[in-house]
Amino acid sequence: MTILFSALIILMAYHFIFERLIAPTLRLSIRFQLFRLRDDLRSIQIESPELIDRDVFNYLQTGLNTTIQFLSKVDFAFIYRALEAIESDQGLRKRVERRIELLDNHPSDEIKKIRDDAAKYFGRALLINTGGWMIYLFPIILSIILFSEIKSKVQRISYVPENEIDAVVPPEYFAFT
Repeated sequence: MTILFSALIILMAYHFIFERLIAPTLRLSIRFQLFRLRDDLRSIQIESPELIDRDVFNYLQTGLNTTIQFLSKVDFAFIYRALEAIESDQGLRKRVERRIELLDNHPSDEIKKIRDDAAKYFGRALLINTGGWMIYLFPIILSIILFSEIKSKVQRISYVPENEIDAVVPPEYFAFT
């Protein structure tokens, strides 16, 4: 009982430290990087307006602003709800597909880099926002990895011919002495 209580105290401390100290600091860093990307986008619009049309500029700026606004709320449930909304709403799906196509086909490498960096920071926010729960998922993930490793070894053993099994698993292994 003492071990269980101690383990729960350690988990609680980890979760508290991660969620209250580490995650906000990491999110703030990402927030600043997103502000930098938005400033870069605006600089391109001001210095080289022929390089970026109005729609692409608005789509990227809106995407960056939305990511900045919802940075602390990005988790798997958020992504699931967003994907579900896109799937269920035909008009929204067409708008999203049009934006993706416009950005995918844009000739400027600078614009593509801003978009790719924004996606990278979004992914980091997802990791940070779910990082406090990773310690609880770690035993499950470790079990899955170990089970798949054991399964592959068992499959290999099961293909050993009957007359050669003693070389793989010695008979003493099965002795109950």
